[in-house]
Amino acid sequence: MTQTKTPRRSAERLIKQAQALQLRAHGHSIRGIAKALGCAVSNAHALVNDAFAAEREGISQAKADLVEIELLRCETYLQAIAKKVQGGDIRAIDTALRVAERRAKLLGLDAAVRSQLSGPDDGPIQLDQRTVIEFVKP
Repeated sequence: MTQTKTPRRSAERLIKQAQALQLRAHGHSIRGIAKALGCAVSNAHALVNDAFAAEREGISQAKADLVEIELLRCETYLQAIAKKVQGGDIRAIDTALRVAERRAKLLGLDAAVRSQLSGPDDGPIQLDQRTVIEFVKP
C-alpha cells in the first residue's frame, strides 16, 4: 500500500531538503548529511537532488517571469512611439529597431554568432610569447 503525502509530511520533507542543502553548501558529504539527518544515504542523496531540482525550477520560473516583464516593456515602448514611427521620424524608427533587436534577443530569435580565429590564408595562428591578439568585431 502506498502512503499518501499529507501536508505535514510534505512540510517535513521540505524542511529536511533545506537542511540537507545547507549541510551540502557547508561542504558535508552525502554520508555526512545522512548521518546528521539520521537517514539512509540514499535518502540524503534524494533530499539533496530534490532540493537542487526545486532551486533550479525556482530560478527557471523567475527567469521566465523576468523575460515576460521585459517583453511587456518592449511592447509598451513600441506602442508609445508607434505614431512617430508611422510618421517617418528617423529617431523613432531607430529606437523601434533597437527595441525590436532587444525583443529578438529575449526570445532567442536571432541565430547564434559563430566566430573563428585563423592565421594567414585561414591557417593556424602562430603564437610566441610576444604575440598580442587583437579582437575586432566583424
